[in-house]
Amino acid sequence: MGTNAFSYFNVVAKNWLIIKTKQKAQRGRRDVSIDDPKGLSTNELQIVEERGTIPSQDFFLENSENIANILKLMYEIRARVKVENELLCINSVITIFENINDIDILNKSAILLYIRELSGLSPKQLTTSMQAVKKHYNKLKLEQKFDIFE
Repeated sequence: MGTNAFSYFNVVAKNWLIIKTKQKAQRGRRDVSIDDPKGLSTNELQIVEERGTIPSQDFFLENSENIANILKLMYEIRARVKVENELLCINSVITIFENINDIDILNKSAILLYIRELSGLSPKQLTTSMQAVKKHYNKLKLEQKFDIFE
């Protein structure tokens, strides 16, 4: 009886080690350090050079021209919205963007909380309204009327 348990333990330990080794090898193939340019292929080096850096979200929000463009987009969406809950939702978003400099915390959950408080909608109503607003945004994006982050 003791040898069966020991044999089973060996099989489990061997399988665990094999899985961990495969995971480590996969991470090694998937992750590449930009600090080590010798580890990058020529294609990867070219991609890194083309991409450069992406400005932070704060940069976009602090840029008053971008805020003005976002507000124009929001007003256009508000003109297209017909349902009362969607109107409450988009008005809340507009209020946040109009007072963006007065808001201390800008993260996803805080913004969602602000919108819920301003609109007075339940989470389910807010989700449904946001989906409808997003459809209007996608239509405007397809029409290419607004290119916010140029």
